[in-house]
Amino acid sequence: MVGVPRRGAALDALPYRQGILSNSTTVHQERRLTALGLRHHFEVLLCSDRLGCAKPSPSAFLAACAALDLPPAKVAYVGDKLDVDAEGARSAGLHAVWLDRAGTAAPPPAGIHRISALTGLSALLATC
Repeated sequence: MVGVPRRGAALDALPYRQGILSNSTTVHQERRLTALGLRHHFEVLLCSDRLGCAKPSPSAFLAACAALDLPPAKVAYVGDKLDVDAEGARSAGLHAVWLDRAGTAAPPPAGIHRISALTGLSALLATC
C-alpha cells in the first residue's frame, strides 16, 4: 500500500541495540512480537512474570540495563505510560522517553522527553 509504513520501519532505522521490558507475561509477549514479525528487533525480552518485579520499580529498569550490560545513563527507555514507563525510567537513571500518541498539551515533567510517534525517536536519541 502506498503511504503505509512497513511494520517495524521505525525500529529498523535505529542504530541502537533494542530490548523490551514489559509488565506482561513472557509467553504473551513472545507470541505477540512473533505474530507481528517484530521479535527479531529485540535482543532481550524481560517481563515481570520472570523478573519478580514490575515497572515502575527501579529494579525492573535496572534489570533491563543489566541484561544489556549497559549502565542506566547509556540506556533510553521508551514507553507510552507517563507514570509507569517514563517516570519509572527517569527514577532509575535512564533517559526517559514518553511516547505520547494522544498529543497531550501539557509539557512533560522535567527529565522526560516526549515524542508523538516512533518515527521521532531516532532524531531525539541523536541529541541524548
